[in-house]
Amino acid sequence: MGLGLESPDRWSAAGRLIDGLQQLGPEITKIDTRHIGVTGCSYAGKMALYCGAFDERIALTIAQEPGGGGAAAWRKSHESKENVENIDKTDYHWFLESQREHFKGDSVYQLPYDQHELCAMVCPRALLLLGNPDYPWLADDAMQPSAEAAKKVWERFGISDRMDWSIIGGHGHCQLPEVQFPIVERFIDRFLLEK
Repeated sequence: MGLGLESPDRWSAAGRLIDGLQQLGPEITKIDTRHIGVTGCSYAGKMALYCGAFDERIALTIAQEPGGGGAAAWRKSHESKENVENIDKTDYHWFLESQREHFKGDSVYQLPYDQHELCAMVCPRALLLLGNPDYPWLADDAMQPSAEAAKKVWERFGISDRMDWSIIGGHGHCQLPEVQFPIVERFIDRFLLEK
């Protein structure tokens, strides 16, 4: 029974780029591979989260509006009365069809994992989740409890300042509003620029 993304190549491409940068070395690339960040929005937000979870060389992961299959808990989005991206209504070009076959409807409660665990895999590195409640499809109501659950892992290790989230509306999909600039800048400054 397969779960998750249909091919590990979808997130390992970033790892191969880091491999190449490390092989070339900072003298040639002028890139410090100890301070690499990955970000994306919507589908790319999902991919950024998977990259950050599966490659320990990524110092900062920023997943903007990643929706279902990103940071939003599948179980919680199943309970939503709104039209949200849940395990029954997601793009199965992105995920194994067997995920829907085995965990559709109330079978979602039998999932051996949920998205808070994917988020927690980023620990001890930095993770910032950005949401936009103006787009109910993104299931931010399911991302909030997922973020809260994942943050407990950072708290357990005494590094809770390395994980945060911000869910703010009033802007277009994948358009970072000025009100979120400070939190994004804070994470970039600290985890990529060592300020």
